[in-house]
Amino acid sequence: MERNGADRGRRASRIEALAVGGLEAHVERKRIKTLRLRVVPPDGEVLVSAPEGLPLHEIRRFVESRLDWIRRHREAVRARSAASPGDPLALGRLRLWGEQLGLEIVESSGRSRVELAGETLTLRVRPGSGDSARAALLDAWLGATLLERAQPLVEAWSRKLGVNPGPIRARRMKTRWGSCSVRTGAIRLGLELASKPPACLEYVVVHELAHLLEPGHGPRFHAILERVLPDWKERKYALRGNARI
Repeated sequence: MERNGADRGRRASRIEALAVGGLEAHVERKRIKTLRLRVVPPDGEVLVSAPEGLPLHEIRRFVESRLDWIRRHREAVRARSAASPGDPLALGRLRLWGEQLGLEIVESSGRSRVELAGETLTLRVRPGSGDSARAALLDAWLGATLLERAQPLVEAWSRKLGVNPGPIRARRMKTRWGSCSVRTGAIRLGLELASKPPACLEYVVVHELAHLLEPGHGPRFHAILERVLPDWKERKYALRGNARI
């Protein structure tokens, strides 16, 4: 469901970042009476639902008391996500920019290729091609599609932020949506981003470019995001697949 800018601002303002024991937890204020803690896939993000008026120091104490549990569950969540990514070739469907598509495999002579028509993505492969060849074909197409959309975003946001990034590449990434080398400026984007709404891709691009101004995830880094992309928190949460933006 689409939301106007005012609604996005109200929701984003209710989410707070909390650094505890070397981990970053995200606190969302809700109309509830007790604290709730979750570790969510794919990368083991720590989410805390907290009563609206509860002081932050009490939330911090709550998270600190459960650090061992959080670390164990993060490892388990990441392992499960890496082992069971959801194979679109087996499922016969995939998501592209947040929309569900059917996935068909057609054996035919000639060059292997991918065709998108309406709500169906067709892989045309040579007879007898194996799963690995089909997966490589799909990944190559997703990578090209992702970079085609990401490149203009990188160029536009580089100008706004006043940074000079290095080469941009797309690849499968098990535990991250993207990464940035502060030394070389090189940016890597996870192929899984192609399954998310375009606003999520823009958030990841801005996030990685911001690291060229501030390498860490401290207050200065978050201040940059707040200044240039005020609804970044909502976009980040949409990466979990629980919201449409």
